[in-house]
Amino acid sequence: LGECKWSVAAVSRSVVRDLVKTKSTRVLDGLPDGGEGWAVHYVFFARAGLTNAAQELAVAHDALIVDLARLDRDLEAG
Repeated sequence: LGECKWSVAAVSRSVVRDLVKTKSTRVLDGLPDGGEGWAVHYVFFARAGLTNAAQELAVAHDALIVDLARLDRDLEAG
């Protein structure tokens, strides 16, 4: 599951928390088996990156974080 925020402001902790706590629960609950046996992986695409608090929470959930600099590097390498 992911979030894409393309503003010039860094993504806040509340955005990460909302995806992990609220949106992922809704997605899993919407599956026929209630998400039983499913693994959830998180990714954040953020033009300006994440605040320190948001990054700490994302890392705690093993999230992939892609900012504009990383996207540019990955596209050039690919």
